[in-house]
Amino acid sequence: MTSSDVWFTWRAVLDTTGTLSTPGYDLITDIDHSDPHTAVITFSEPYAPWQTLFDLVLPAHELGPDTDIADQWNDKITFSGGPWIQHSWSTEQQILVPNRDYWDADRIPLLDEVVMVPREDTDSEILALQTGEAMAAFP
Repeated sequence: MTSSDVWFTWRAVLDTTGTLSTPGYDLITDIDHSDPHTAVITFSEPYAPWQTLFDLVLPAHELGPDTDIADQWNDKITFSGGPWIQHSWSTEQQILVPNRDYWDADRIPLLDEVVMVPREDTDSEILALQTGEAMAAFP
């Protein structure tokens, strides 16, 4: 993660078609990202919850250079800061695979993949558990 990713996240929040929440981001007037290790954020006025704005930082090298990312992530997310990467997604299922680049090698998942299938009601969830269908992804 670099300061360019912080800048990209700011611009993506403001520039993406259909963004739901911009409070705080809209008060930023500039993010100096000339030093890759330091992002200097300038606000037009004091903004007390500033620390919560960048809980999620988007990788500019994966999503850029266009900061309107509305058409991205529709069926696949190729990066992750966690132990899993979303390999694919549809309304029928989500497939996660291990993130082999995860920073904590001891916490990289041992499973090759996890397939999550949404259930439409409690009865089908219970049936899946009773028949072992819910555990099909686990050998």
